[in-house]
Amino acid sequence: MRRRLWKKISVASEQKFTQPPPRFNEASLVKTLEERGIGRPSTYASIINTIQDRDYVKKIDKKFVPTEIGTVVTGLLVKNFPYIFDLLYTAKLESELDAVEDGQEKWTDLLNGFYDYFEEELVVAAGRWKTSSAWSTRPPRSATSAGARCF
Repeated sequence: MRRRLWKKISVASEQKFTQPPPRFNEASLVKTLEERGIGRPSTYASIINTIQDRDYVKKIDKKFVPTEIGTVVTGLLVKNFPYIFDLLYTAKLESELDAVEDGQEKWTDLLNGFYDYFEEELVVAAGRWKTSSAWSTRPPRSATSAGARCF
């Protein structure tokens, strides 16, 4: 009878946790906006100022961290107007604005095309917002004291 020799191996178990994606800083946010065709160099500073001025984010260790009001507002907007937050839609709108700038499209036609649909969506969203639990609680003190607009 033949004997089989088995090689002894050791097994070490190691627990690993999934890491969230890194937070944006100003440079990485601008780079991402550029890569995705959103905004223009002249608008990047105002985007960064707006999200901070409205208290949607706080800068901690040079990284943007969402505030409670920022999380609530983003959630409501994405839920009620998902097409506006679709990266392809946003990039397409940028090219349409370029067409307006070049005189290939009238700005009134562009706005009418957007607003006809948006007006209907506002009515639906208004009904949802009235029943949303997000508005049933008072916003954090920092949001109201910082002058952030609450709906």
